[in-house]
Amino acid sequence: MFRSLFVVTLWSILSFAGGKPAVVSEVKQVGPSIADLAEALSPTVVYIENISRGSGQNKSRTPFHDFFIDPNAPRVGSGSGVLVTANGDIITNHHVVEGADEIQVTLTDGRVFEAEIVGSDPEIDLAVIRIAADNTTYASLGTSEFVRVGDWVMAIGNPLGYRYTVTAGIVSALGRGSGLNVIENYIQTDAAINRGNSGGPLINMKGEVIGINTAIIASGQNIGFAVPIDLIRPSFQQIVETGSVARGALGVNLQELSPELKDYYGTNQGALVSAVPDGPAQRAGIKKGDLIVKFNDKNVESVSQLIASVAVNRPGEQVKVTVLRDGKQHDYEFRLGDRKRIFASLAGDSPEGGDVETVDMVKLEPLGLELRRVDDSGNENYQAGDYVITDVEANSPAREKGVTPGWVLERINEYDVRAANLNAIKKEIAEKDVVRLQLRGERGTRLVGVRLRN
Repeated sequence: MFRSLFVVTLWSILSFAGGKPAVVSEVKQVGPSIADLAEALSPTVVYIENISRGSGQNKSRTPFHDFFIDPNAPRVGSGSGVLVTANGDIITNHHVVEGADEIQVTLTDGRVFEAEIVGSDPEIDLAVIRIAADNTTYASLGTSEFVRVGDWVMAIGNPLGYRYTVTAGIVSALGRGSGLNVIENYIQTDAAINRGNSGGPLINMKGEVIGINTAIIASGQNIGFAVPIDLIRPSFQQIVETGSVARGALGVNLQELSPELKDYYGTNQGALVSAVPDGPAQRAGIKKGDLIVKFNDKNVESVSQLIASVAVNRPGEQVKVTVLRDGKQHDYEFRLGDRKRIFASLAGDSPEGGDVETVDMVKLEPLGLELRRVDDSGNENYQAGDYVITDVEANSPAREKGVTPGWVLERINEYDVRAANLNAIKKEIAEKDVVRLQLRGERGTRLVGVRLRN
């Protein structure tokens, strides 16, 4: 009885105790709303499907794989792109459309078109495709010259199949490199970017495209990279005009400054000339050991920034280069050479041992590496023409940096590891104290800096 009385009394207290609902005033948005921006720019972004047919790319991963999946069935990859003209021109990444037998483009209104490739520029991972569509909305190209760290930006794309996804963030850094492309001067952003965002636009608060999203750091969070629009625009214009890209070059080999060399030259900035083969720079008077501190009267901060600055110029354009030599600045004016021809001449000689097209085993003594060329692989991790590391010497520079057999050696500095480049690669290794290796394994790409033992 007493327990019942206690329960009733407690329930009465709870039932008739005073109280009131929480009242919350609307919280004002701290950051800018990008709803209007997203609504206006989303129709400019397209969903791209890369369809490859009957070429046997689908490699068997188990003995039963072929029983369930036809290895010659069409393979479909996807990415993003952005409409930039009323003529249906779309900017995207080269790797989004590479190897396609058919390209399908879907607009936000649901219309689907077959696209043609107008041209591409693999060195900056750019491709231009075109659709025959009426009543489209296209984006305006801005400039990346005045982009600042901390600027608000928006990314639109199709990450992991979630079409027309909008994310926002800030510019995290400028002048970044990842080693994925030959020419890099990336805008880094923390706006969420994932697989499928490739080729989509990075947009400023004016609604202008300031970059094309191209890469992420898979092991990190919100570390994405976009190719600056000022690097893309000259190539885009050439592709629309001619279908291809011709790019100027100084005709020098470059390397970054080590801490000791920064003390020697008395500066933290610049690009060091490590070699001057026959070409425009040599004929103008630039020498090995010169530190390039200005290009066209703009300060040179790093090797990648200088390469990108040169890359927007066409062959034959007059340029001004300022170098630091023996504590004094020297100015040189000359016309740029053709990048493709200069690199072809550097790689054109056959190495000792015969025709470069038949070099199957390669030893790179300064690195302590032995490589084997893959001609026809049944392993999905290798491709024909790849050079796979088969041996790493004990106590070698590469071994000290954790390099092990089984990795594909994709690039050394600016040179793709291919048979036709072996002579140039050996010259590069012989002339450098430190080289950058780009390696590919089952878990992705890895970059390693190695000090040589020449």
